[in-house]
Amino acid sequence: MINIEWKFKIKKTIPYVVSTQQRDIVESFLASCVATDSEDAENTASTTALISFNVSEGVSENFLELTEINNEILKNWVINRLGQDWVTNAEQTLIAELEG
Repeated sequence: MINIEWKFKIKKTIPYVVSTQQRDIVESFLASCVATDSEDAENTASTTALISFNVSEGVSENFLELTEINNEILKNWVINRLGQDWVTNAEQTLIAELEG
């Protein structure tokens, strides 16, 4: 069985936008999809995408404090930015690579 895990690392934040008074705005993050063979933990494959936003003027809607952001939210951002088809394809490609 192949296990899929998404891992995230925030790469860049904007400390403060005066016009909106928003702090610690996520400008970019890495989203890594990691596939691991449950019978052989050393047999892994992964792919990573850099997700970037234009937030130089702050966030106009749905602003979240940095401390409110979790893996589920970040995965939803990946889906919104790249599409569910991209996410599904990334996962299926890694599974096929390990099974092949």
